[in-house]
Amino acid sequence: MNYIVIVILIIVLGMSVYKKVDIIKEFTVGATEGMKTTIKLVPILVFVITVISVFRASGATDIIENLIAPIVSFVKIPKETLPLMILRPISGSASLAMLTGIVSKYGADSYIGRVACTMSSSTETTLYAVSVYSGAAKINNTGKILISGVLADVFSAICAVFFVHCFF
Repeated sequence: MNYIVIVILIIVLGMSVYKKVDIIKEFTVGATEGMKTTIKLVPILVFVITVISVFRASGATDIIENLIAPIVSFVKIPKETLPLMILRPISGSASLAMLTGIVSKYGADSYIGRVACTMSSSTETTLYAVSVYSGAAKINNTGKILISGVLADVFSAICAVFFVHCFF
C-alpha cells in the first residue's frame, strides 16, 4: 500500500520519457492554468459565502423548516434533522456543525443520529457546487441544474430514512 504513489510516479515518468514529453513544462503550464482558474473563482466564492451567511442569519431556515414540516413528517423524516436537511445543500460547514449538534444531543447510535449521519453523507452542498462549477465553466442558465440537485438532495434524505429504518 505504501508503494502505490511511488509506482504511479514511476509510470508517469516512464510514459513521459517514452512519449518525449517535457514533464516540467507541462506541469508548470497546468499549474499556471490552475492558478488562473482559482483567481477567476474568488469573486464567485465570496458571493456564495456572503449569501450563505445572510441566509443563515436571516432566520430563513426556520421559515423553510416550518413550511416543510408537515411534508417531511409524512415520509417519516425526523423533525430534528430538518435543519440539517435544509442547510446541507447550502453550506457544508453549517451542516457539519448542525450534524455535530445532533450527534452530541441524541447520540451517534440513536435513530435520529443515524438518520442525520446517513443524510449528511449522502447529500451534496448543491448550491455551492453549482455556483463554483457553473461559474468556472461560464454557464449562466443554472435553473434546471439547481432543481435537479435539490431534488436529488430531497431524494437522498428520504433514502437515508429508508435505509436507516431497514438496516437498524
